[in-house]
Amino acid sequence: MNGTFAINARRPRKKRNATGFTLIELCIVLLVMAILMAAIFPSTQALVTESFLRGDARPFALMVRTAMLQSAGEKRPYVLNVSGRSMELHSAQNGEANDDALGAPPGHAAPAGDPSRFETSHSLDAGDQLWIPNPRQPSQWIPMPAFSCVFLPGALCPAMHIRLTRGPAFLEMRFNALTGNVESEASYLP
Repeated sequence: MNGTFAINARRPRKKRNATGFTLIELCIVLLVMAILMAAIFPSTQALVTESFLRGDARPFALMVRTAMLQSAGEKRPYVLNVSGRSMELHSAQNGEANDDALGAPPGHAAPAGDPSRFETSHSLDAGDQLWIPNPRQPSQWIPMPAFSCVFLPGALCPAMHIRLTRGPAFLEMRFNALTGNVESEASYLP
């Protein structure tokens, strides 16, 4: 050695800014978010189901009320055609408000109607279904058959009690015969 020697001096390391997350921190955050979502999802699902059921119940209630008001205001019958999947309201045509129609008194003849005056319809959302009480056992419900309900000027609303279902959830409505408004409502949202 000739008098020079090398010193292995270590350079001081630069301090890193701690701006990133570790893998464990990310896993903990994801776990907390999953727990919160699992707690919130059932109540959110019930709200979505209720929204769909009310979305079908409102047009039905509105059509009943509109039929009462239109028939009283125009002094002519209105017909609400209902099936298990759709509803349609229009002014009565010749012979449509006859003895066989629900709510029409015997011997009533309908005046000639103008179909362009008022007509509206609504189809149920997929998965929703209309039910009525079983006439033989009112505690049981049966799928609603297709029927026509005639609203006569100055007459009472035909007695109606319906249930809208979506899976196990349901919304029941009973209509007031005098006003056509929803008299009582019951629901079950699991």
